[in-house]
Amino acid sequence: MIEINKGLQDIQYGFRKRRNTDDIMFMILNDALYALENQKVLVAVFLDVKAAFDTMVHRQILDGVLEAKIRGRLLAFSLSFLEDRDMKQCSSKVHDPQVTTVRRRIKFVIIIIIVNAVFQLLDSSDSSSSSDDEVDTNINEIARIFACGVGCLLLNRNEVSRNEGFIDRILPCMSEDEFWTHFRMTRTTFKKLEDYVTKHIEMKGQGGTEPMTIQETCLITVWYLAKQCYLRELSSLFARSVTAVWQAITRVCNILAFICVKDFIRWPGPSEVGDIALSFESSVKSGLPVPGIIGAIDGCHIKIKAPESDQISYLNRRMFHSIIIIAVCLPNKLFSYVSVGFPGSAHDSRVLCNSSLWFGVETSKNAYFTNSNYQVIGDSTFPCLSWLIPVLKDSSAVTSKEKACVQ
Repeated sequence: MIEINKGLQDIQYGFRKRRNTDDIMFMILNDALYALENQKVLVAVFLDVKAAFDTMVHRQILDGVLEAKIRGRLLAFSLSFLEDRDMKQCSSKVHDPQVTTVRRRIKFVIIIIIVNAVFQLLDSSDSSSSSDDEVDTNINEIARIFACGVGCLLLNRNEVSRNEGFIDRILPCMSEDEFWTHFRMTRTTFKKLEDYVTKHIEMKGQGGTEPMTIQETCLITVWYLAKQCYLRELSSLFARSVTAVWQAITRVCNILAFICVKDFIRWPGPSEVGDIALSFESSVKSGLPVPGIIGAIDGCHIKIKAPESDQISYLNRRMFHSIIIIAVCLPNKLFSYVSVGFPGSAHDSRVLCNSSLWFGVETSKNAYFTNSNYQVIGDSTFPCLSWLIPVLKDSSAVTSKEKACVQ
C-alpha cells in the first residue's frame, strides 16, 4: 500500500522489497569518505522514533497530522501505515497516561513537520535550475528547522520526579549524629572540605539549569563516598540529573586525588618530629612512655569487585577480593604516608618493601628520620628494622611490662 501511494522517498531503504538497511549504511559511509576527500560538508539527520506508532491512539495521530495541514505523500504514508495496524497502549505507574499520550502526540506532530519540511527543501534542491547558493541556503534552512524541532522535543520530554528542598529544608534540621551517619564526618570537617574545594574549583552553569553550588557539589560527593549508593538515588535526592551528579563527584574526587593529597598527606618535617614524638609518648594508654615514635604503620584491605583477569591475585586470606592500603598515621589521626593498589593476596611486609616509603628510606634515610632516635611502630607482620619497630610477639621471655610498653 505504501509503494502504491508513493509515500516513500527513493532514499528509503528500510522495510522495502529488495532493499536493506545495510545498503544505506554503505551509501552514507561512501558519501562521508567522498566529502572528506573533497573537503566538503556532509549533512545527515537521524531521527529515532522508537515504537511511536504502537504506543499512541492512531486516531489522535491522524488528527494531529491533519491539524498540522500535512498533505501529499507524507499524509498518504501515514494513512497507509496505520491501516489495519494493531494498537498497544502503554500504561505508567508514575505519569498520567493521558498526559503521556498528549506528549507523544506533540512529539510525533513535530517530527512530521520536520520531515515534511526537509522533503520539500530536498525536492527543491534536486531541481536542475537550483544554483549553489540556493542549495547552501536550503541546507541551512534544513539545519535551522531540525534544531528548532529538537528544541521542542526537549521541552516536551517527560519530567523525572525528584525531591526538592533537601539542602534548604532537610539538611539544616539534621542533628550532628544524623549528619555523621549520612556523611561520615562532622559539620566542621565538612566546612573545611568545602572551603578547600572552593579554592580549586570553578562552578559554571550549563543550559537553563541552576548552577550547582560548591556546597551541593561537596554534599553529593561525600554522600556518594560514604554510602556507595546508586547515582539515580543521588539524582532524586538532590534534584539533579544523573550526569550532573557524576560530574560533581568527578570534580571533587580529582581535587582530592591530585591536589589535596599533596597538601595534607605528607611526611613530617624536621621541625615537627619532636612534637609528634612527645604526642605519641603522652598518648600511650598503658602509661609507659614510648620515646622517639613519629608514626604508626599498618595495612588494610579495601574490598573490590573481582577483576576480569588475574582474580586469584586479588583474593585475600579472608576469601574476598581486595586491594591493600599501607598507611602511616600520626597521633592526631592524620596520615603522613599512604600507598594503595597492591593486590589483596600479598603480605603487608611485601607491600611495604615495594612501596615508595621503603625505597625513599633506603635511598635517603635522613630525609625521613633526622636521627636514629626516631622510628615508626607497627604490628608483627612488618620486619624489624632500624627505623621500624614491630610489636613484640607473645613469648615467655618477655615480661608483662615490656609487652605492655610496645603494645
